[in-house]
Amino acid sequence: HRVVSFLPDGSDVQYYDLDMGEENTTNSWLGSIILGGGNVYAQRESYFEDYSDPENPIWENWQEVVCWGPNGAQLWSVNVSDILRNEETNEYYYISSMTVAEDGSLYVICTGDSTKILIFDQTGTQTDEKSIPANSNQYINNTFVKSDGSLLLIAYNNEWTKMYASTYDMKTGVQGEQVELLGSLPMYNIYQGTNTDFLLTDSQGVYTYNIGDTEITKLMDFVNSDLETSYLRNIAIIDDRQFVATYSDLVNWEPHVAVFTRVEPEDVPDKEVLVLGAYYLDSEVLKHVIDFNKTNTNYRITVKDYSSYNTMDDYMAGYTQLNNDIIAGKMPDILMANNNVPVANYIAKGLLADVG
Repeated sequence: HRVVSFLPDGSDVQYYDLDMGEENTTNSWLGSIILGGGNVYAQRESYFEDYSDPENPIWENWQEVVCWGPNGAQLWSVNVSDILRNEETNEYYYISSMTVAEDGSLYVICTGDSTKILIFDQTGTQTDEKSIPANSNQYINNTFVKSDGSLLLIAYNNEWTKMYASTYDMKTGVQGEQVELLGSLPMYNIYQGTNTDFLLTDSQGVYTYNIGDTEITKLMDFVNSDLETSYLRNIAIIDDRQFVATYSDLVNWEPHVAVFTRVEPEDVPDKEVLVLGAYYLDSEVLKHVIDFNKTNTNYRITVKDYSSYNTMDDYMAGYTQLNNDIIAGKMPDILMANNNVPVANYIAKGLLADVG
């Protein structure tokens, strides 16, 4: 595991390997990795096995919360195994998310029959523990610290089909009302926003979303930006025109760290736009589309991926939207069909042109 740091202009690039300590690193792995206050935090799960004596095999595993400094040195680690599992009471928890407060405190969210919030100071000393009673919408998978110091908890329901947002006051221990989020939100990766509640990413681009909105707003489209990737990760806002993120390209899947800058629409050359409709666009096709856009001086292809209309309740919503677009006279100029698209019906109705 390696930390990369650089200035916003891309200069002064430095690499630091995380010091994993004396543990057998081949028998351990990291999860819930976050950055905060210049440090790196993660959950580390390790195990030890010894089968040299078949009659008395040894197998142990343990979980820790670990902190590294900006130079990769391990500052502290805390074994939280006893907190996460109590074999006497049959209570078991897993670390679902972590976040860092403005004062440098680390909040570790542990989800089980109820929810525990473990609080550690900058030295790794546990200073407090909060408990949120169990309810049907309490499978927390994202946690953010709001500007007022309270937590914003993002949770799934029991069926993992809907997402809810609620606040949690760290001083009073009171959880606010759980508000159901947009049905398509579970289909996105969720990050904390700056001027909005959330930043979202999927295979097509980056979006913003506020709790209570009936739709998301696209901030960046990979195809329109000529970016050969199908995802961005680890997004951090620099200002209202720039953000930094990591991605892998579509050619050889090499990892990149990049700063992206907004380009005003009036600064983009005018071209005739063709719409390519698809359902989960293949990465090879996406590469060809971007290559075409980079070289053609008269035309530009934009992509409408109908899978983005799907929700956890309706995985066919994209096909419904395609049919609605056709009825409304908004059929894509180019259509990539699959087995669920009634191509024969489209041909019979004269919706497809023979370009052979």
